[in-house]
Amino acid sequence: MDGLHGKTELALALSPPSGAVQAFLADWQLVVPEQVLSQFTEPVQLFVQGDWQLPTSATAQTSAPGLPLQAGDFRLLLRAPTPVLIPNLGLLKGEADLQLKVADASINTWAASAALELTELQLPTLAAQLNQPLPGIRVKLDTAAAELNPTSLPLQLSLQSLDVTPQALQLQGSAKLMLHWVRTPA
Repeated sequence: MDGLHGKTELALALSPPSGAVQAFLADWQLVVPEQVLSQFTEPVQLFVQGDWQLPTSATAQTSAPGLPLQAGDFRLLLRAPTPVLIPNLGLLKGEADLQLKVADASINTWAASAALELTELQLPTLAAQLNQPLPGIRVKLDTAAAELNPTSLPLQLSLQSLDVTPQALQLQGSAKLMLHWVRTPA
C-alpha cells in the first residue's frame, strides 16, 4: 500500500458589492468607500488545487523530518483583473501564481510568477519623508521550475515605478527565499 491519496480544489471569487449588500451594510453603519466601488468592477479570484499523498504509516508521518506529505502537486492562483483596495496600502491589480511539487516529504520543484501593480499608495509617513506623492509600483516575479535546494530558492524580482518622470526608479535583482520547515512533536 502506498498511502492515502487525495485531491483538493478550492475556488473563491469575491465580487464587487451589489446594491442590496451595500444597503445591508449601511444598516450596520458600514459604508463601502466610493473609491472601492469605482475601481472594483470584476471579481477577485482565488484558485487552489492540490493532488497529494500521505505517508504509508503514521510513524513515517510523525518521525521523518520535512512536510507531513509523501508526495503532491499544488497550485495557488490569485487574479485581480481590476484594482482592488487593500486598506492602508493602496490599489492592487494583477495576477500571481505559485506551483509546488512535493516528493519524499520535501519540496522537489517549484515555480512562482506574478505581475502586479500597486497604485494610489496610502503610505503617508513614507510620502512625508520623501516630500512628494508616491508613484505606483509594478512588481514582476518569475522563477523557472527546476529541481532546487528547498532551503535556498532563487527568484527573479523586478520593481518598477509607474511614475513616468525622469526621477522614476527601476530596480531589478535577484534574491533568495529561505524556507525552513520545522516539525514539532504532537
